Amino acid sequence: MGSNHADGDVLKKNAVKKGGYFAVWDLAVYVLLAAAIVGLFLGVWLGGRNKAAGIEISADGETVYTYVFGKGGAVAKGKEALVSETVEGDCVVVTVRAQGGGYNEIVIEPNGKKAYVRNADCSYKSDCAHMPAITAENGVIVCVPHALVMRALGAKDDLKPSVGG
Repeated sequence: MGSNHADGDVLKKNAVKKGGYFAVWDLAVYVLLAAAIVGLFLGVWLGGRNKAAGIEISADGETVYTYVFGKGGAVAKGKEALVSETVEGDCVVVTVRAQGGGYNEIVIEPNGKKAYVRNADCSYKSDCAHMPAITAENGVIVCVPHALVMRALGAKDDLKPSVGG
């Protein structure tokens, strides 16, 4: 009786060895599963990024300038004395003058769908000029001395500004 059981185990082991560890269909399933995982990862990583639709600039709590990517920019009515817009190559440069004096120079790159503060005279450090560019719908740049807030269009009010590096 013991030899029959041992013979059966040997036959099973030989059958496994003969067929290999994986059958062709097993490998096909694993390859398809790996491709699906990689596809989902790339879809979330590349397509899941929420690009900014445009930029909104506010001073003292009031919108003074709006730029929509693909459509262009517009100065808010009555704010023409505070805001000027110029074109430098592929970029739009918006200068916002603070009511108490001073300025912020904001560069909008329509092709790259991003915006950043290039220059400001708010302090000797110009902290807002060192903040990361707004590239996604949750981007915010704040210049506290000039009461300037630049955010992506459609951003929620509960967003916290990013800290520059």
